[in-house]
Amino acid sequence: SALQCTTGIPKTEDYRGCYLSNRTGDKLRAVTTSVTYNAATPLAELLINQLIQADEVIAGQKGKLKDVKPAIPKETVVNHITIRDQICYVDLGNGFNDLLAEISSEVTVYSIVNTLCELSNVNRVQFTIDGEAQEQYGEMNSFHSVLERNLNLVETVNEK
Repeated sequence: SALQCTTGIPKTEDYRGCYLSNRTGDKLRAVTTSVTYNAATPLAELLINQLIQADEVIAGQKGKLKDVKPAIPKETVVNHITIRDQICYVDLGNGFNDLLAEISSEVTVYSIVNTLCELSNVNRVQFTIDGEAQEQYGEMNSFHSVLERNLNLVETVNEK
């Protein structure tokens, strides 16, 4: 049909680690999510969109994902992503600046950084907002820097 413009591009389903906020908004929780992607959309972009639509990801897990909630403002739009020399350059729309009151800004930022650093070709992330470097994000001062994954923010959960 005319609507199906991705016909012929093979789709791949994969399981990826994503980082969502814990219930109190001060730590990250690692969860595994299923991503279906094709060559037309970079996996990094799909993963960020999964984080933005985390409500649907959580609902889709039918109660398996307890005690997690979205860490990224719903108004966030991915403008552009480039991966070069293991650094993922992420340009987000200004909606990302609609801080979530109950989530620490570090948790929001590292939700994306830690998720992208799960990719084999990414070990650091640098953000811009609508093409501009932004020094401050909420209470975080180094938002414009090249950021590495932060495992200190990840809550370890003892599975019973």
